[in-house]
Amino acid sequence: MISLGLAPLANYSLRVYYPRTSLVLFAGNVTFVGDVVEVRAGRTGIMVKVVDALGNPLPGAAVRLHVSDIILGEERSGLDGVVAFSGIPHLGAYQLEVKHGPLIVNRIIRPGENAIIELEAINLLGLTMYIQDLMALLPAIAVVIAITIIIIVLRRRFRASARAEIR
Repeated sequence: MISLGLAPLANYSLRVYYPRTSLVLFAGNVTFVGDVVEVRAGRTGIMVKVVDALGNPLPGAAVRLHVSDIILGEERSGLDGVVAFSGIPHLGAYQLEVKHGPLIVNRIIRPGENAIIELEAINLLGLTMYIQDLMALLPAIAVVIAITIIIIVLRRRFRASARAEIR
């Protein structure tokens, strides 16, 4: 609240800034006629749900809401994958940044929006596997499967030949 005791009766151009920033919350003209002039800066909320590639909640994601370099909120997603920002200044748009391990997603979000952010990961039984890591392991998995098949085939042939010799 700002009080101007002996201000002349007149029209004033007024700007209200977010505390300790250059972010304008209100800009407009007000007329002072001797009474209290009330200016309200709107507030809003935003909800973000972070999910894996299968739609399962992804806990532990770092979610940051900002405008330029002014951070309005920073939280980690809970077990349900949800982060809620309430009481933030009502602006035209915000920048949303979601990080989980090596994954980073940036998105523009609007006031009052409920967003679902899908990351390229799979969360199974509390273990998070990143799809890029699984793709890197595919050649090694293919080699292990091929070796296992070769061992099974050779074992069956050995058993079959051993049975044939016994008869």
